[in-house]
Amino acid sequence: MTKPTRQRPGATSDVGRRLEPNVEGLMPSTAPAAPAAHTKPQTVPPSSEDVKESFSTRVPRSTLAAARAAVMATAGQPGGCRSLADLITEAVNSKVGELQRDFNHGQPFPAPGAFRTGRPLGS
Repeated sequence: MTKPTRQRPGATSDVGRRLEPNVEGLMPSTAPAAPAAHTKPQTVPPSSEDVKESFSTRVPRSTLAAARAAVMATAGQPGGCRSLADLITEAVNSKVGELQRDFNHGQPFPAPGAFRTGRPLGS
């Protein structure tokens, strides 16, 4: 007995064929919608200020637990926070605005450059 020869999928094979969706209209009188071409949706790139960037920090365990509880309790409520990131963003923006009012006549602080490493000042 001989082994069958293996062939790569070619034009005669169904393996390489692209599947076409079977799109039906919602109403019998409507024509089926044409399938969308394989294009990426057009999005407006966010400004450099709106791009989210990750950072890490250390907070007391009780603060983190309270923040998580607040998110879980208010996630579905109007005015609540949908995620821990939303809560942190709102809290930081609120505190920065307060610092700007108290220490810089309500104006944004100038860019600080790089943070100092090591022990915090005044400790």
